Amino acid sequence: MPFTISHAAAVLPLSRTGLPLAALMIGSMSPDFAYFLPNGPGVLSHSVPGLFKFCWPTALLVWVVFVQLLETPTLALLPDGWRDVFPRSARALTVRNFALATHLILRRQYLRTPCSPFSQDRKNLRRLQTVGLTPL
Repeated sequence: MPFTISHAAAVLPLSRTGLPLAALMIGSMSPDFAYFLPNGPGVLSHSVPGLFKFCWPTALLVWVVFVQLLETPTLALLPDGWRDVFPRSARALTVRNFALATHLILRRQYLRTPCSPFSQDRKNLRRLQTVGLTPL
């Protein structure tokens, strides 16, 4: 994926399921958060150990900050017709909400991590393009 935020588009179809959309979106972007750190690209973040050492704690922290501080002002910036389209997250920091957010973050990462080495290697991308396939 060329942009970190484009990973969030993959979970938009799940917006009508009632699952916390913010946790799914943040979970889909969390491996790329390492690219914004001073030490550069995060090879660890795109691996199975990185799922637990980097992605899960970072995504959980970002999820808490977003839900507690940024979700309401972000939704307020949307046009009137769009405000009710996206489900709001439960703001209470309960064990159930943490468990659900953790489950969704890890589940999203579990589905993404095996594809990351393949889709992020330019040689593999060229192979796909030679046979006429365009990666998502």
